[in-house]
Amino acid sequence: MSPGTLSLVLATSNGVGMGHLSRQLAVGLATGQDHKATLFSLSIGLATVSAHGVPGEYCPGPDRGWMPEVAWSPYLRDRLAALVNEVAGDVVVFDGVAPYRGVTLARRLLPDTHFVWFRRGMWQPNTNEAQLWKADLFDMVIEPGDLASRDDAGPTAKTDAMRVPPVSLREVIPALPRAEAARDLGVDPDRPTLLLTLGTGRLGDVAGPGARSLSVLGSYPDWQVLVTRSGIAKDEVSVTGEAVTELRNVYPLVRYSALFDAVVSAAGYNAVHEFVAASIPTLLVPNEKTRTDDQVGRARSIARQGLALSTEPGAGDLETQLESLLEAGVRE
Repeated sequence: MSPGTLSLVLATSNGVGMGHLSRQLAVGLATGQDHKATLFSLSIGLATVSAHGVPGEYCPGPDRGWMPEVAWSPYLRDRLAALVNEVAGDVVVFDGVAPYRGVTLARRLLPDTHFVWFRRGMWQPNTNEAQLWKADLFDMVIEPGDLASRDDAGPTAKTDAMRVPPVSLREVIPALPRAEAARDLGVDPDRPTLLLTLGTGRLGDVAGPGARSLSVLGSYPDWQVLVTRSGIAKDEVSVTGEAVTELRNVYPLVRYSALFDAVVSAAGYNAVHEFVAASIPTLLVPNEKTRTDDQVGRARSIARQGLALSTEPGAGDLETQLESLLEAGVRE
């Protein structure tokens, strides 16, 4: 590497979706012209992400059941340290809400390597607070900006993390022209298009809200509907008939954003900063079953700001809000 070039190891937790990986892919692509980036992830989604320009190495987590959990922390320590030594890593960036013991153990083996905690805000109130002391184990804590940060009531809100603008793939992966995006996905560029993307279903129900959404959309035959299906999904929206197009393992969706006239999405960090921040009319359907991410709080905040529509937990208002989204005046 040339003088001044850093070697970055971008490590992510497993998670229940592609959020941690997508953020670090964005970091890797943004820094890649000046520095060298390598992904290191516990997520089985790594292969999908690393195909977009940042090489990576997969490390199985304890949830795979391949070894006793007591042996896993030293295993993670050794795997991470070996990769850092292999790529002459100057900085390890960990993206996750709970730094693993193996990560902090690896630091003891890497005294000349800087460690950064890349920690998303908007944690649910009174949740995961025991993890905050681990900030002392890192050289720096970076918090990516959130459109809902003004209403962040979680335990990270009052910490002294370094706050930076929002991080998303839309900053580093350009959107295809509408006609080209439609051709790639096999749909009509001249018809209004709605994207339905409610998450992987690894936490919380997506099949129920998905079925309710498709029921409403069946009364709007002018709209063509695209439904995402991820390779790491567990519970999925059932797609039948010719009126709906299934997007199987289409990643990243930001490449096709010029095609979307409306989006119905979960309220995760990445979805909000890829769709809402791109001024695509969006209905947020927050996942209430997340362990740490306050999707309900994020969706409420963004709806109060007039940036998107949102369903309210327990209100049964999905159909009403979706019908509003389909009104041209509301989208405008």
